Amino acid sequence: MHDPHFRYGELFRVNWFTPYLLGYMLAYALLPVVGCGFAMKVVVAAALAAVPLLTGLTLGELGGRPRWALLAIPAMYGFAFNWGLLNYLVAAPVGIAFLLFAIKHTKKTRIGTSVGLAIFAVCLFFCHVLICGFLVAICAIYIVFDSPSFKAGVLRALPLAVIVPLVLFWFGTNQPSEFSKSFITVWDLGWFKTVEPYYFQIGGAWGRLNGFMPRLFGVEPGLEVNLFGALLFAVPWLAGCRPNRKWTAWVPFIACLLVLFAAPSLIFATDFVYQRFVVFVIPFYLLGMTGGSKAEPKPLMTALAPLLALVWVGLITMRMLAFNAEAKGFDEMADRMAPGERAVSMVFLPRSEVSIAPVFVHYPQWYAARRGGVVDPGFSIFDPELVVYRKGQIPPVMIGFEWEPGSFDWNTHRGDDYRYFMVRAKQEPGGYLFRTAPCAVQLRFHEGLWWLYEKSDACPSGTTP
Repeated sequence: MHDPHFRYGELFRVNWFTPYLLGYMLAYALLPVVGCGFAMKVVVAAALAAVPLLTGLTLGELGGRPRWALLAIPAMYGFAFNWGLLNYLVAAPVGIAFLLFAIKHTKKTRIGTSVGLAIFAVCLFFCHVLICGFLVAICAIYIVFDSPSFKAGVLRALPLAVIVPLVLFWFGTNQPSEFSKSFITVWDLGWFKTVEPYYFQIGGAWGRLNGFMPRLFGVEPGLEVNLFGALLFAVPWLAGCRPNRKWTAWVPFIACLLVLFAAPSLIFATDFVYQRFVVFVIPFYLLGMTGGSKAEPKPLMTALAPLLALVWVGLITMRMLAFNAEAKGFDEMADRMAPGERAVSMVFLPRSEVSIAPVFVHYPQWYAARRGGVVDPGFSIFDPELVVYRKGQIPPVMIGFEWEPGSFDWNTHRGDDYRYFMVRAKQEPGGYLFRTAPCAVQLRFHEGLWWLYEKSDACPSGTTP
């Protein structure tokens, strides 16, 4: 948007008043140093590493043993990681830090901690609105009922109320687009079956109950993942830890379970609402297991925590190597494309063999990140994004098209507006895709499942720059 050579700036506007700001801005700050791709990797890696670190600090604050935070590592690579929910991943450790601050504030309330709690709540809003609402509610309950008296607790929790007018103002000033209004609330409360279109289509055990462990660890349903999860939850018990007798220590975990088993799946055009909160299950469970005994934990059980973490990181590494093999050819394809152009993504094979999410469905967006162009369809049609299409500039190739790339029609989808067409398919699909094109669309590159087509100079130019 700030590059004078970017030809599509007039199509977009920057939406600074968004509750999804931190993840983008951290990557943006690193952009001049390492480039977009590596900046994203650094931000995600830092967010993942921060989860067990902050869990350990919070455990120590509640009288537990920080070493048990190692058990939170396997769940870092769960649902949100697989679906690439960048801002949610970045906001998750910030949410844990917010809880830690609230616990400290409750123990020793001062004017400074009260002001800090209010400022922290506002900052959390700009990280992620879902995590903000979730953690503010948890902290309000914890502060009120862990204080010496109910009145004192209400006064201590009062700074959290600063978030209410901020959220109301955000809702009032960010009117949803007609596209966003078309989404209805979906509860999907089945314990053993799901109505969510993607998981309903691929099959498997993805209900609220039998999909709990697969979502927690980001792997396919099976006996192995259930046994691994059961062992992870059992290790603190086997080592001698016991539930904290103060019920307020269990408030975060109970709230997390309520969301996972009772919150909607889709609301306000935001999909996978309850599923993403699974990242907090292990950290909040460990906070409840801070009673224990004064005796040292059993050495064998203590050793299991780092061992389970190492085993899982090894498995994730193997899966990522397999994923890199699946993605082979894309980097070379992107490098052969001229920078700063506009492209259409047509992914007929969105799934990966190593992920519970269709990780290739928006993979061609990496051309925009690497080469400074624009790829449709993209999430810039949604109001909360940092960069969004201006009114009247939303392209016909919009969200929803990615699930039906075969529906592409040159006239309907304004093929003249695009120079490149990035396809992932088993067989060469050009003849069918460009059957209605008024001119030749040429195959420029092919490797593996990736096909790159370019509009010939004989084609008329589109109405956009």
